[in-house]
Amino acid sequence: MVSWKYYFCLALCGLFLFIYLTSLKRTHGDFDVYYEAGQNFISKKQIYIPKGGIEEYKYAPFFALIISPLTFFERLTALYIWNILQFCFLSISLILLLNLSQLSLDRKKTFLLFILTLMGCFRFMITNIKIGQSNLLILMLLISTFYFVFHKKNEVLSAGTLAFSLTLKFFPLLWIAYFLIKKKFRLILYTLCFLSVFLILPAFYTGWDLYQTQLTDWMNLLRNNPKVLYYTPKNNSFFAFYAWLLITRLENIPMTEYLHISTPLNLKIYMYWFFTGVLFFILFFFREFLKQKIMTRAEVLMDLAGLFLLSLMFNPLAHKDFFIFTCVPYFTFFYILLFSNISLRARRIATVCIVISFMLLTIFKSAFLGPKDLFYFLQFKPLLWGSVLMFCVFIYFKHQKRLISS
Repeated sequence: MVSWKYYFCLALCGLFLFIYLTSLKRTHGDFDVYYEAGQNFISKKQIYIPKGGIEEYKYAPFFALIISPLTFFERLTALYIWNILQFCFLSISLILLLNLSQLSLDRKKTFLLFILTLMGCFRFMITNIKIGQSNLLILMLLISTFYFVFHKKNEVLSAGTLAFSLTLKFFPLLWIAYFLIKKKFRLILYTLCFLSVFLILPAFYTGWDLYQTQLTDWMNLLRNNPKVLYYTPKNNSFFAFYAWLLITRLENIPMTEYLHISTPLNLKIYMYWFFTGVLFFILFFFREFLKQKIMTRAEVLMDLAGLFLLSLMFNPLAHKDFFIFTCVPYFTFFYILLFSNISLRARRIATVCIVISFMLLTIFKSAFLGPKDLFYFLQFKPLLWGSVLMFCVFIYFKHQKRLISS
């Protein structure tokens, strides 16, 4: 009988072939933005160049410093290296999840767990590799944060990975809020210290004057994000949903004309978005507000899955590539399904909901629908509601006594 390791090696070869072919065919993407920012950083030029909100470098100067060694290679070679690194980020993420769940790699069920997880997020994994996004790096950093604090009991390393992720995106602030209710104040203090170091570090190379200019330009670029990025039907966050509900729909603007929407985003949208986020956060973590206790492996994984789902729903910009973060919820769901003692009734209810969620997350593609029909369906934010349904499954799991005691 052929070992599962044979199929794993075969899949590995197929992925490397995909990376090679994708790197040859690509014309432009997020990696090219990082590469240009790295070149400008090395040359001590401006790294924040406004381009109408599309293909702009919007991360902290620290990431330009980190990515700059790749600019010593020719662009295509650097792209190969970056894509291989992305595969490494994903592999490390899965290994860390395996360690958090304390499963043995030799078990056939563990291999099945990996396969089902990758099937769930495969579409988004391919998208991230194609455009060269940094989401797989962020995925690895945020899983590492939980791994170091809950598995290795090392708050310093946990704070370092969390601080690094905060130089890339702002949604890891949810992890800060989570550790706040967990009363891990020392970890939060370490995170702020690491973040301060990461933010100041580029100044030792660029000089203080240029660094101050870069910080000012970074803040201005973030503040002046074009509103079209929030109106686009491709944005599947709650913020975009409220923009559609309160402006686009009421003004009867066809979704194919979203580029021409001139109405500014109002305070009501921000308030609805903020209070919905607070409500969902409290709904998921209200037990932590009431009582601190030792957590089981399933509870640690469920909390991590909940944070990633909250990120998907409430990050103001949540395009298709961003949904690679469903990797953790899928892993957690299949871990509970395959290895916990949860009741048969709970398994059936959760499985039906996850199947519907999977369909919402994957069914609407340009390969199946024309541009006009696709935009019509996307205006209802199917990826958002797929995430909300998955979120409800984990709230349901958190109330299963047999699961949380196992």
